Amino acid sequence: MKSRLRILIYPRFQLLLLGINFLVFAIVSGVMFWQHQRTQGAIRQLGLDANLSPSHGFFQLVELQSQQYLASLTAVMLFGFIFSALVMLVVSNRLAGPIVRLRRYFGDIAIKTDNVPPLSFRKGDFFGDLPEVVNRAVQALQTKK
Repeated sequence: MKSRLRILIYPRFQLLLLGINFLVFAIVSGVMFWQHQRTQGAIRQLGLDANLSPSHGFFQLVELQSQQYLASLTAVMLFGFIFSALVMLVVSNRLAGPIVRLRRYFGDIAIKTDNVPPLSFRKGDFFGDLPEVVNRAVQALQTKK
């Protein structure tokens, strides 16, 4: 049997989860950047309140620290989003797979009620106990005919 890797097996559901993941990361990132700007503004104000000239080394240090922090934060948030999106795709694939297989299985039963092969899920799919229950139910219905 030809094996192929298909991550988006139920695109509507999986892309919705990715969209939610992106929205959460965007909100968290926005709050973190906003808080950074507030903090940096307060630190700059401390320098101004201390009557330091705008060319004083304190302000250069604050600006350098701000640039370094924002660069690091951007890199970490980007890496975190990419990693989270990949994990979300794998988990949603393992969650959507059983639903797709169940839909196909019951569609096949509706067309051909005799000699239906047993339902099976991939190793690692969620709801691993479901095929056994469904197969017993189908077998019971077939023996009652």
